[in-house]
Amino acid sequence: MLETYLKDLEEVVNIDCGSNTCDGVTRVAEIMKRHYDEIGFATELVDLGDKAGRGLFATNKPGAEKFDIMFNAHLDTVYPDGTVAQRPFRVEDGTVYGPGCADCKAGVIAIFHALKNARKEDLDRLAIAVCYNPDEEVSSLSSREWLATMAKKAMRAVVSLPSRNSGAVVHSRRGRSVWDVTFHGVAAHAGNNPQDGRSAILAAARFTIEVTKLQDLEGKGTSVTVGVIQGGTVCNTVPETCSIRIDTRRWNDEDGREIVLEFVDALEYNGQQYQAFFPAETEGEDEDPDNGLVILKVLHEDGEDLLSTLDSDEELDAVYDLFMESLFDEDGES
Repeated sequence: MLETYLKDLEEVVNIDCGSNTCDGVTRVAEIMKRHYDEIGFATELVDLGDKAGRGLFATNKPGAEKFDIMFNAHLDTVYPDGTVAQRPFRVEDGTVYGPGCADCKAGVIAIFHALKNARKEDLDRLAIAVCYNPDEEVSSLSSREWLATMAKKAMRAVVSLPSRNSGAVVHSRRGRSVWDVTFHGVAAHAGNNPQDGRSAILAAARFTIEVTKLQDLEGKGTSVTVGVIQGGTVCNTVPETCSIRIDTRRWNDEDGREIVLEFVDALEYNGQQYQAFFPAETEGEDEDPDNGLVILKVLHEDGEDLLSTLDSDEELDAVYDLFMESLFDEDGES
């Protein structure tokens, strides 16, 4: 049985199937469709749009409106094309290696082998749904609606992703949001006139430090991770633009709101528009705009309104005072 499992695992691991490699993901779906067809399940390749490969639905009870259990695993990986050629499937000293072999091809194959070897009386008794989605590694953007619809039809669900190192079953995970932030500065030559430049990378670095302070790892378990930063073009120029991508995680929506910026007010100063934000308050907390106030300027570029950090501490101080005046009356009450 183990030899057959490893043979099936090798076939799907040795296909480049990163989330954006739709053809590769669909090939894996087709392979699994063939497997389920062979054991008598009804199967369907699920079209989830042009941004993802095909998903796969398989069931032992075609036409069922409700299911006793739904099994889920994902067909995509995080690896770019060419990874399989560099390090294909192999077994070494009792350990299996290969791109995505644990996350999540082992789970894909495990579900199939569990059902392939299930007792006939159990298959006759239970209505089973298998849903393989093609884009889990990019937050299931194309498949989440399909998965939610199917999950509502099932009494229980098992997601066949790797467990923790201890082998413990994971019964819940934190919610996730991804934020893209672009900073706009002023380009200048690093040798001739660096004083005239405004570094977008420096602004992004300062923002990274401040936004990371919003996390509460030991208390509420919220996390803020700036995982990607891209800026500048050459090293002898003050960078004009810089973009970062932020991953935020939380156990519930209430805690998540604490790491989201909520719009407070807008104003104009010296012909420039500014907007103020502060971390969204949770229920029962008093608003305090003086606590963690974030001020960004509005830039108009290619017909879009973009938000950027301010150029200097002097500018920030002046605009901050104006926002304080607008948020509080003469008696100091908001």
